[in-house]
Amino acid sequence: MNLTRSAWLRAGIVGLAVIVGGTVGACGDDDDDNVPANNNNANDNNNANDNNNNAVGNIVEVATDAGTFGTLLGLAVDTGLDAPLSDAAATFTVFAPTDAAFTALGVDTATVSDDVLENILRHHVVDGDLPGSVVATSTTVTSLANLDLVTEGSNPILVGGSTLSATIDVLASNGRIHVMDEVIVPPTIVEVAVATSTLSTLVSALQEATLVDAVDPDTLTGEAPLTVFAPTNDAFEAAGFDINSPPSNLAQILTYHVAGEQLVAEDLTDGLMITTVEGGMIEVDVAMDGSISLIDEEGNSVSVIASDIRTLTGVVHLIDGVLEPSTTD
Repeated sequence: MNLTRSAWLRAGIVGLAVIVGGTVGACGDDDDDNVPANNNNANDNNNANDNNNNAVGNIVEVATDAGTFGTLLGLAVDTGLDAPLSDAAATFTVFAPTDAAFTALGVDTATVSDDVLENILRHHVVDGDLPGSVVATSTTVTSLANLDLVTEGSNPILVGGSTLSATIDVLASNGRIHVMDEVIVPPTIVEVAVATSTLSTLVSALQEATLVDAVDPDTLTGEAPLTVFAPTNDAFEAAGFDINSPPSNLAQILTYHVAGEQLVAEDLTDGLMITTVEGGMIEVDVAMDGSISLIDEEGNSVSVIASDIRTLTGVVHLIDGVLEPSTTD
């Protein structure tokens, strides 16, 4: 693919989950001539409801009429994101890559898992109205992938490390579109873990067990995404884990926290038995209030304390304990 890993990360990775971004400014040549640009200055667009009175249709309809977002719209339909982006009761800001941006990415999306494509698309959407005037100032927002999306007020403006076009503030009845010259590639599971201070012990353990590459599959070439149940530093400490003297079955313990498919929170139904990469089973317990716990093969229960951190290589759920396979020392 043409977009290098260093380019993905040039804006830096921050927070629990990472979204690197940029600002709006004069950019190079783009292919957005067919996109109906908003003639109002971004500073005048602070009230989404007032501004959207003149919008022709919802986000999907406006993007369809533009004629330059065929790939994006097709993927939105394939992943089910077209429905929320058409919802009249919702308000979204979409950083929309053009067809040329997807071509430049150099990835055959037909070979990529729908789960991964959904993660990527979600990382281009922010809940609420985000005018170009805000995007043009270096800021951090949260994408629908539950990742930090950082904008950089450089020239050109970067969003998630990718270039924003000069076409911004294309208004719709349920939000606005900022046109992207490049696709925003989300961080991987390992990159999120490295950037998250409360997961430093997990990162050290993965390095010790030489499993870093194993939890970052090459999903852009068709490898399946993973689910990682990630114990926090406090969880490892409570379990008496010492990275300076790790257990002999460290790799077994770590792979017991990984499932070979993407399982988001809505997939974690009560009574579900998850087969881990280690080969053992984890049982899901969902309480009446919707909180999720995991029961390991030793009968221990740990709680999911943060869910659905969607990355390029799968999904991460933070847990408050360490799961034990049946043969743990």
